[in-house]
Amino acid sequence: ATIEQIRKEREAEKQKLSDEVETKTLGIDDLAKTFSRCIDCHNCSKVCPICYCHVCFFDSKDSEHGPVYYEIELEKKGCVSMLSETTFYHLVRLFHVSASCVGCGLCADVCPANIPLWAVSLKTGEAVQKAFDYLPGKDIEEGIPLTTFKPEEFAGVE
Repeated sequence: ATIEQIRKEREAEKQKLSDEVETKTLGIDDLAKTFSRCIDCHNCSKVCPICYCHVCFFDSKDSEHGPVYYEIELEKKGCVSMLSETTFYHLVRLFHVSASCVGCGLCADVCPANIPLWAVSLKTGEAVQKAFDYLPGKDIEEGIPLTTFKPEEFAGVE
């Protein structure tokens, strides 16, 4: 088999698996529903080959104030609502890994709640990679978009 044939087979299999998972939209309500089964074990971050933090902020002493604290502070200032701690964690994780996700599936393999994390990461990653014209692993000298983007690059990106 040629590299191109293997690539096409992998793309077809990835699409098949992705279609089986309910991640048609990536709106906040859908993501909150998807992440609602999470038990906050953080196994997904621990096994992710893309996750680059030496110590996850959510596991560090720096996170002495969790989302509950911020929710109270925001309510004092008139904010209507705040994300759940679990949803907040997963959104930050998506922010960190989405541009570089290669769809290996390790995050879903270790999830005791059977959340299709790879599908969410992959779909988010594909959108980010397309927006920044970035292909993870193609050029080891190229920085990931999270570290190299310029605000003007977001003009017109939804």
